[in-house]
Amino acid sequence: MDGGNSGGGDPIGNGQKSLATIFILMFLFVAVADALPTSRTSALISPVADPIRVTTGFHQGWALFSPNPLSVEAHTFAISYTADGNSERWWPTEGMNRVNSPRHERWRKWETRVRLDDNDQYWEASARFVAAKNTSTLNPVVRVRLVRTWSDVPPPSEDNDSREYFVYHFYEWDTANETGRVLGESDQP
Repeated sequence: MDGGNSGGGDPIGNGQKSLATIFILMFLFVAVADALPTSRTSALISPVADPIRVTTGFHQGWALFSPNPLSVEAHTFAISYTADGNSERWWPTEGMNRVNSPRHERWRKWETRVRLDDNDQYWEASARFVAAKNTSTLNPVVRVRLVRTWSDVPPPSEDNDSREYFVYHFYEWDTANETGRVLGESDQP
């Protein structure tokens, strides 16, 4: 006897079945927890379900489904300026598709929130991240600018082609001096 799978038996091992079963049970647990109305039971389940929901990408904010959804389409991107004088735009969600859906959704949430003045504590770390992601030893990034764009979302009855988009450079990080500054009207291109 060779101990192999020559008889057409189950090609999936018990360990893989156990992992699949655990994942399915976690998914069902989170789905049931989401479906519960606000109650004492949902309050008890939430501390256990929330970390699973966030880790697996199943978390969805109610702002998307609320009676008063967001009325602004907002995006954030960065511009990296290199030592040779060139610049490159970095969009966090560029090149992502449905396969990257949970990852895309997390970056989308980041870009709609990091642009807000109330979240200025994240600007330096964001600029440092972009600088590290786009630098090379031959041509290092010397400066990063964070840029926000937004447009009011018109009601469905209005023409969507005539929307006005606004662009504002709101933060700049100097990699050589390791200093950042909030940008004002005089800093706009």
